[in-house]
Amino acid sequence: MSKLLKIIGRSAGISAEWILILFLILAFAIRTYPVQTFIAQKTAAYLSNELKAEIKIEAVEIIFFNQVLLKNFSIKDRQEKVLFDMREVHVTMHQFALFQDPLNIEKAKLSDGEVNLSRHPLTGEYNFQFLADYFEQTEDPNAQPTIFGIKDIELSNVDFNYDDYRAPEKEFGVDYNHIGMADVDLIIKNFNMKDDQYVFDIHHLSCYEKSGFELKDFSSSVFIEEGKIKLDALELNMGNSNIMADYFSMDFVTWDDFDAFEEKVQLNINIDSSTVSLEDIAFFVGDL
Repeated sequence: MSKLLKIIGRSAGISAEWILILFLILAFAIRTYPVQTFIAQKTAAYLSNELKAEIKIEAVEIIFFNQVLLKNFSIKDRQEKVLFDMREVHVTMHQFALFQDPLNIEKAKLSDGEVNLSRHPLTGEYNFQFLADYFEQTEDPNAQPTIFGIKDIELSNVDFNYDDYRAPEKEFGVDYNHIGMADVDLIIKNFNMKDDQYVFDIHHLSCYEKSGFELKDFSSSVFIEEGKIKLDALELNMGNSNIMADYFSMDFVTWDDFDAFEEKVQLNINIDSSTVSLEDIAFFVGDL
């Protein structure tokens, strides 16, 4: 019996050593570029099957366990049109951020890509609704408020398009139902979300709109919730205009009010010393 116990003990010791060795090999393998990419591509294939929409990730790098770099990451909607396509998505987290509550991310940067949102011509459904439905969770009245934060958000050379196919396109000026912004550069600081409230600081925003309107620079402190959008310390440089406002707000009842913007959304603004060009204003007020 003692001999059997020795054999069992020795075998258990050897097995434990091999398990430890295999664990170390696996831990180092996961940190290698090919293994990370393989896992990411398998995950993308799984989600594509689940969502019935194409999701692709060409490559992934996980750096020091707190940085994730996705290369050529794309999502198509269920009509096989590009919803999201980015050359690089780089996320930096605080150490052990995934185990913290609330979750706070150090930085998120999106580079060289496009985001295309649209609404169905008959139902008005957004082309990303299938994503919202898949990840939606049942509301728990006793649940703690959802809190989430990102210290820095940066967009570099990103195109943004929005089309509400229920509405015809305007011939002149900025069309709020058919927006096309190219070369968007954006820097946001201290983004915080608590349930349906959003607070953040825009340090810089610039882009070219397809109407011909050029936004050279925009900055403001922003507060958003259903019923109100408020901008403080607003500075706007566009074309030949420089606008400064202590306060600007849009008041409404529900988000659906934006479907009838002119009738249901009330604007309030307190403008400071500013220079306004009628040529620039004409992009927003077609009668000028």
